[in-house]
Amino acid sequence: MSRQPPTSEQSWANKQRWISQISPKEEFKLLQDLVTKEEATPRGAVQQVVNLASAATASRGTERGAAGLVDYHVSLSVIELAQQLDHSKHTKLVEFMSLLQKHKHTDPSTGEQVHTNRARLFQDLPSFGYMELETWHEFGGAYKNPCDLDMTPQQKHRFANLNAFIAQLSQVVDVENMPEGQLHPLDKTLHAIWTMQTALENKSRLPAELADSAAMRAACMWFLYASDRLMKNVRGSRTFGDNGGAESSNSREEYASQGYKGYTLGRWQLWRKDLEEAKNACQDGKTKALIENALAQMQRAERDE
Repeated sequence: MSRQPPTSEQSWANKQRWISQISPKEEFKLLQDLVTKEEATPRGAVQQVVNLASAATASRGTERGAAGLVDYHVSLSVIELAQQLDHSKHTKLVEFMSLLQKHKHTDPSTGEQVHTNRARLFQDLPSFGYMELETWHEFGGAYKNPCDLDMTPQQKHRFANLNAFIAQLSQVVDVENMPEGQLHPLDKTLHAIWTMQTALENKSRLPAELADSAAMRAACMWFLYASDRLMKNVRGSRTFGDNGGAESSNSREEYASQGYKGYTLGRWQLWRKDLEEAKNACQDGKTKALIENALAQMQRAERDE
Protein backbone atom coordinates (compact mmCIF):
# COMPACT_ATOMS: atom_id res chain seq x y z
CA MET A 1 0.00 0.00 0.00
CA SER A 2 1.42 3.40 -0.99
CA ARG A 3 2.03 5.91 1.76
CA GLN A 4 -0.37 8.84 1.72
CA PRO A 5 1.06 12.39 1.86
CA PRO A 6 0.44 14.20 5.15
CA THR A 7 -2.70 16.25 5.50
CA SER A 8 -2.56 20.01 6.10
CA GLU A 9 -3.26 19.36 9.78
CA GLN A 10 -0.42 16.86 10.02
CA SER A 11 1.94 19.22 8.19
CA TRP A 12 1.07 22.01 10.59
CA ALA A 13 1.62 19.74 13.60
CA ASN A 14 5.00 18.75 12.15
CA LYS A 15 5.88 22.42 11.76
CA GLN A 16 5.06 23.10 15.40
CA ARG A 17 7.32 20.21 16.49
CA TRP A 18 10.10 21.57 14.32
CA ILE A 19 9.75 25.05 15.85
CA SER A 20 10.04 23.54 19.32
CA GLN A 21 13.31 21.88 18.25
CA ILE A 22 14.94 24.97 16.76
CA SER A 23 13.89 27.46 19.45
CA PRO A 24 16.43 26.21 22.10
CA LYS A 25 19.38 26.76 19.71
CA GLU A 26 21.83 29.55 20.57
CA GLU A 27 21.35 31.12 17.16
CA PHE A 28 17.58 31.30 17.62
CA LYS A 29 17.89 32.78 21.09
CA LEU A 30 20.29 35.55 20.06
CA LEU A 31 18.08 36.48 17.10
CA GLN A 32 14.97 36.39 19.27
CA ASP A 33 16.77 38.78 21.60
CA LEU A 34 17.54 40.99 18.63
CA VAL A 35 13.87 41.44 17.72
CA THR A 36 12.51 41.63 21.27
CA LYS A 37 15.11 43.66 23.18
CA GLU A 38 15.42 47.32 22.35
CA GLU A 39 19.10 47.48 23.29
CA ALA A 40 20.07 44.60 20.96
CA THR A 41 21.59 45.69 17.64
CA PRO A 42 21.96 43.92 14.27
CA ARG A 43 25.70 44.54 14.31
CA GLY A 44 25.97 43.00 17.75
CA ALA A 45 23.97 39.97 16.64
CA VAL A 46 26.26 39.51 13.64
CA GLN A 47 29.28 39.56 15.95
CA GLN A 48 27.67 36.90 18.14
CA VAL A 49 27.10 34.69 15.09
CA VAL A 50 30.68 35.25 13.95
CA ASN A 51 31.89 34.25 17.41
CA LEU A 52 29.86 31.03 17.27
CA ALA A 53 31.22 30.24 13.80
CA SER A 54 34.79 31.00 14.89
CA ALA A 55 34.46 28.72 17.89
CA ALA A 56 33.08 25.95 15.69
CA THR A 57 35.91 26.39 13.18
CA ALA A 58 38.56 26.42 15.92
CA SER A 59 37.27 23.23 17.51
CA ARG A 60 36.41 21.23 14.41
CA GLY A 61 38.22 22.86 11.52
CA THR A 62 36.58 23.46 8.17
CA GLU A 63 34.93 20.06 7.95
CA ARG A 64 31.31 19.99 6.94
CA GLY A 65 29.05 20.53 9.93
CA ALA A 66 31.31 22.94 11.80
CA ALA A 67 30.76 26.63 11.00
CA GLY A 68 28.30 25.55 8.33
CA LEU A 69 25.97 24.30 11.05
CA VAL A 70 25.94 27.79 12.55
CA ASP A 71 24.96 29.17 9.14
CA TYR A 72 22.19 26.56 8.90
CA HIS A 73 20.77 27.38 12.33
CA VAL A 74 20.89 31.10 11.58
CA SER A 75 18.92 30.62 8.37
CA LEU A 76 16.30 28.47 10.07
CA SER A 77 15.97 30.97 12.91
CA VAL A 78 15.74 34.06 10.73
CA ILE A 79 13.10 32.54 8.49
CA GLU A 80 10.99 31.33 11.40
CA LEU A 81 11.17 34.64 13.26
CA ALA A 82 10.32 36.54 10.06
CA GLN A 83 7.12 34.51 9.77
CA GLN A 84 6.21 35.04 13.41
CA LEU A 85 6.83 38.80 13.43
CA ASP A 86 4.41 41.27 11.94
CA HIS A 87 5.80 42.61 8.68
CA SER A 88 6.19 46.08 10.21
CA LYS A 89 8.76 44.72 12.70
CA HIS A 90 11.29 43.18 10.30
CA THR A 91 13.73 46.10 10.24
CA LYS A 92 16.33 44.62 12.58
CA LEU A 93 16.26 41.20 10.89
CA VAL A 94 16.70 42.79 7.48
CA GLU A 95 19.68 44.82 8.65
CA PHE A 96 21.15 41.74 10.35
CA MET A 97 21.00 39.69 7.14
CA SER A 98 22.44 42.54 5.09
CA LEU A 99 25.40 42.88 7.46
CA LEU A 100 25.95 39.14 7.81
CA GLN A 101 26.07 38.68 4.05
CA LYS A 102 28.94 41.17 3.84
CA HIS A 103 31.05 39.25 6.37
CA LYS A 104 33.93 37.13 5.05
CA HIS A 105 34.46 34.36 7.58
CA THR A 106 38.01 33.00 7.80
CA ASP A 107 39.68 30.13 9.59
CA PRO A 108 41.69 31.82 12.37
CA SER A 109 44.45 29.22 12.10
CA THR A 110 45.05 29.67 8.35
CA GLY A 111 43.48 32.99 7.41
CA GLU A 112 41.64 31.25 4.55
CA GLN A 113 37.98 31.83 3.90
CA VAL A 114 35.70 29.09 5.21
CA HIS A 115 33.47 27.33 2.69
CA THR A 116 30.52 25.02 3.23
CA ASN A 117 29.10 22.99 0.35
CA ARG A 118 31.47 24.96 -1.92
CA ALA A 119 29.80 28.25 -0.90
CA ARG A 120 31.59 31.11 0.85
CA LEU A 121 30.71 31.75 4.48
CA PHE A 122 28.87 34.08 5.01
CA GLN A 123 28.94 35.99 1.73
CA ASP A 124 27.01 33.34 -0.18
CA LEU A 125 24.68 32.58 2.76
CA PRO A 126 24.95 28.86 1.95
CA SER A 127 21.82 27.68 3.77
CA PHE A 128 19.53 30.66 3.35
CA GLY A 129 18.60 30.18 -0.30
CA TYR A 130 17.29 26.64 -0.16
CA MET A 131 15.77 27.04 3.31
CA GLU A 132 13.83 30.13 2.26
CA LEU A 133 12.69 28.43 -0.95
CA GLU A 134 11.44 25.37 0.93
CA THR A 135 9.64 27.57 3.45
CA TRP A 136 8.02 29.70 0.74
CA HIS A 137 6.50 26.54 -0.71
CA GLU A 138 5.09 25.59 2.69
CA PHE A 139 2.67 28.53 2.28
CA GLY A 140 2.55 29.37 5.97
CA GLY A 141 3.49 25.95 7.30
CA ALA A 142 0.65 23.62 6.34
CA TYR A 143 1.32 23.29 2.59
CA LYS A 144 -2.14 24.68 1.94
CA ASN A 145 -2.84 26.54 -1.30
CA PRO A 146 -2.56 30.28 -0.48
CA CYS A 147 -5.55 30.85 -2.77
CA ASP A 148 -7.78 28.85 -0.39
CA LEU A 149 -9.89 31.21 1.67
CA ASP A 150 -10.13 28.70 4.51
CA MET A 151 -6.46 28.96 5.47
CA THR A 152 -6.16 29.72 9.17
CA PRO A 153 -5.40 33.36 10.08
CA GLN A 154 -2.05 32.32 11.54
CA GLN A 155 -0.97 30.57 8.34
CA LYS A 156 -2.15 33.53 6.24
CA HIS A 157 -0.07 35.89 8.34
CA ARG A 158 3.00 33.64 8.19
CA PHE A 159 2.94 33.48 4.39
CA ALA A 160 2.34 37.22 4.06
CA ASN A 161 5.09 37.98 6.59
CA LEU A 162 7.61 35.78 4.80
CA ASN A 163 6.95 37.57 1.53
CA ALA A 164 7.22 40.93 3.28
CA PHE A 165 10.60 39.90 4.70
CA ILE A 166 12.14 38.74 1.45
CA ALA A 167 10.68 41.80 -0.27
CA GLN A 168 12.51 44.02 2.22
CA LEU A 169 15.72 42.06 1.68
CA SER A 170 15.34 42.44 -2.09
CA GLN A 171 14.76 46.17 -1.73
CA VAL A 172 18.05 46.85 0.08
CA VAL A 173 20.50 44.70 -1.91
CA ASP A 174 22.81 46.10 -4.58
CA VAL A 175 22.08 43.88 -7.57
CA GLU A 176 23.50 46.27 -10.15
CA ASN A 177 27.09 45.37 -9.28
CA MET A 178 26.62 41.61 -9.43
CA PRO A 179 28.49 39.69 -12.17
CA GLU A 180 26.32 38.98 -15.20
CA GLY A 181 24.23 35.84 -14.77
CA GLN A 182 24.78 35.70 -11.00
CA LEU A 183 22.04 36.38 -8.47
CA HIS A 184 22.65 38.18 -5.20
CA PRO A 185 21.84 35.72 -2.36
CA LEU A 186 19.32 38.19 -0.87
CA ASP A 187 17.62 39.10 -4.15
CA LYS A 188 14.33 37.20 -4.18
CA THR A 189 12.44 39.17 -6.82
CA LEU A 190 11.79 36.00 -8.81
CA HIS A 191 9.57 35.03 -5.88
CA ALA A 192 7.62 38.23 -6.48
CA ILE A 193 6.72 36.97 -9.95
CA TRP A 194 5.64 33.63 -8.53
CA THR A 195 3.47 35.47 -6.01
CA MET A 196 1.85 37.57 -8.76
CA GLN A 197 1.27 34.44 -10.83
CA THR A 198 -0.64 32.98 -7.89
CA ALA A 199 -2.62 36.07 -6.87
CA LEU A 200 -3.04 38.11 -10.06
CA GLU A 201 -2.29 36.01 -13.16
CA ASN A 202 -4.09 32.90 -11.91
CA LYS A 203 -5.93 31.09 -14.68
CA SER A 204 -8.27 29.30 -12.29
CA ARG A 205 -9.23 32.15 -9.94
CA LEU A 206 -9.76 35.79 -10.87
CA PRO A 207 -8.19 38.48 -8.65
CA ALA A 208 -11.64 39.54 -7.45
CA GLU A 209 -12.16 35.99 -6.13
CA LEU A 210 -8.81 36.04 -4.34
CA ALA A 211 -9.14 39.48 -2.78
CA ASP A 212 -9.22 38.14 0.79
CA SER A 213 -6.69 35.34 0.27
CA ALA A 214 -3.18 34.86 1.65
CA ALA A 215 -1.91 34.99 -1.93
CA MET A 216 -3.29 38.52 -2.38
CA ARG A 217 -1.84 39.69 0.93
CA ALA A 218 1.54 38.30 -0.10
CA ALA A 219 1.37 40.10 -3.45
CA CYS A 220 0.63 43.37 -1.66
CA MET A 221 3.70 42.93 0.53
CA TRP A 222 5.96 42.99 -2.52
CA PHE A 223 4.52 46.28 -3.75
CA LEU A 224 4.42 47.73 -0.24
CA TYR A 225 8.08 46.99 0.54
CA ALA A 226 9.88 46.53 -2.79
CA SER A 227 8.11 48.61 -5.45
CA ASP A 228 11.33 50.50 -6.19
CA ARG A 229 13.28 47.29 -6.73
CA LEU A 230 10.52 45.76 -8.85
CA MET A 231 10.27 48.91 -10.96
CA LYS A 232 14.04 48.85 -11.52
CA ASN A 233 13.56 45.30 -12.78
CA VAL A 234 10.80 46.56 -15.08
CA ARG A 235 12.89 49.43 -16.46
CA GLY A 236 15.79 47.04 -16.98
CA SER A 237 13.54 44.41 -18.63
CA ARG A 238 14.97 41.83 -16.24
CA THR A 239 14.15 38.25 -17.18
CA PHE A 240 14.37 34.89 -15.44
CA GLY A 241 13.78 32.54 -18.37
CA ASP A 242 11.06 29.97 -17.95
CA ASN A 243 11.18 30.39 -14.16
CA GLY A 244 9.59 33.81 -14.56
CA GLY A 245 7.36 32.92 -17.47
CA ALA A 246 3.63 33.46 -17.85
CA GLU A 247 2.65 30.06 -19.22
CA SER A 248 -0.73 29.13 -20.71
CA SER A 249 -1.00 26.24 -18.24
CA ASN A 250 -1.34 28.55 -15.23
CA SER A 251 -1.68 32.16 -16.44
CA ARG A 252 -4.69 33.83 -18.03
CA GLU A 253 -4.66 34.62 -21.73
CA GLU A 254 -3.78 38.31 -21.36
CA TYR A 255 -0.54 37.21 -19.67
CA ALA A 256 0.28 33.98 -21.49
CA SER A 257 -0.24 35.50 -24.94
CA GLN A 258 2.56 38.02 -24.31
CA GLY A 259 5.19 35.39 -23.56
CA TYR A 260 6.44 37.18 -20.47
CA LYS A 261 9.69 35.79 -19.03
CA GLY A 262 10.25 38.38 -16.34
CA TYR A 263 9.60 42.04 -15.68
CA THR A 264 8.09 44.31 -18.34
CA LEU A 265 5.99 47.45 -18.20
CA GLY A 266 3.07 45.64 -19.81
CA ARG A 267 3.06 42.94 -17.15
CA TRP A 268 3.38 45.55 -14.38
CA GLN A 269 0.38 47.46 -15.77
CA LEU A 270 -1.69 44.28 -15.87
CA TRP A 271 -0.74 43.59 -12.25
CA ARG A 272 -1.93 47.08 -11.29
CA LYS A 273 -5.22 46.64 -13.14
CA ASP A 274 -5.85 43.27 -11.46
CA LEU A 275 -4.94 44.68 -8.06
CA GLU A 276 -7.56 47.38 -8.60
CA GLU A 277 -10.12 44.66 -9.33
CA ALA A 278 -9.18 42.87 -6.12
CA LYS A 279 -9.52 46.10 -4.14
CA ASN A 280 -13.03 46.71 -5.48
CA ALA A 281 -14.10 43.18 -4.55
CA CYS A 282 -12.40 43.00 -1.14
CA GLN A 283 -14.74 42.47 1.84
CA ASP A 284 -12.15 42.74 4.62
CA GLY A 285 -11.34 46.29 5.70
CA LYS A 286 -7.73 45.63 6.70
CA THR A 287 -6.95 43.75 3.50
CA LYS A 288 -8.59 46.47 1.41
CA ALA A 289 -6.42 49.08 3.10
CA LEU A 290 -3.37 46.90 2.41
CA ILE A 291 -4.28 46.69 -1.28
CA GLU A 292 -4.77 50.46 -1.44
CA ASN A 293 -1.35 51.02 0.11
CA ALA A 294 0.21 48.58 -2.36
CA LEU A 295 -1.39 50.44 -5.28
CA ALA A 296 -0.13 53.75 -3.92
CA GLN A 297 3.41 52.37 -3.78
CA MET A 298 3.13 51.09 -7.36
CA GLN A 299 2.02 54.51 -8.55
CA ARG A 300 4.80 56.25 -6.64
CA ALA A 301 7.42 53.90 -8.10
CA GLU A 302 6.11 54.60 -11.60
CA ARG A 303 6.53 58.36 -11.09
CA ASP A 304 10.00 58.20 -9.52
CA GLU A 305 13.04 58.02 -11.73
